[in-house]
Amino acid sequence: LRKLVQNISGMRVESRQEGDFIVIENEILFAAGRIELGDQARSTLDQTVVAYLRKHLSDYPEQPVRIDGHTDGQPIRQSGWESNLHLAAMRAHAVMQYLVSRDIPQGNIYIVGFGSNRPLVEPPEPEADVPENRRVEILLVPKAARGVEEILEKFRH
Repeated sequence: LRKLVQNISGMRVESRQEGDFIVIENEILFAAGRIELGDQARSTLDQTVVAYLRKHLSDYPEQPVRIDGHTDGQPIRQSGWESNLHLAAMRAHAVMQYLVSRDIPQGNIYIVGFGSNRPLVEPPEPEADVPENRRVEILLVPKAARGVEEILEKFRH
């Protein structure tokens, strides 16, 4: 994963307890208060995430992929979204829809909207403008962390 994004400004891989995350800064994907992916965002996703997931999911077809949406704590003023949580979830959904349009199986993907609840950089005050906290993260869910998915799967059948 690190090789995949090493030369792309605004993208990186971070290793955390949950696993390895592809972190994509908001400025690459979305204009302020928007959920539409621009041409450059789609091109960047195609060259990185889409290419990687196509190969990885062909080798591991049961692999869950989680897309997390994050915002900073600045209150929503003009964009019309109910809250930062709503905006974060819709941005994660927009990325998911794009991946599905590029033939990534929808059954492998789920989204989470965190809003400002999981900052990368602790804000000096709750409503601070902290650009690093506005991002989308993609996680290939490790097998050890799949307990919830396995429980949910039992209820689906």
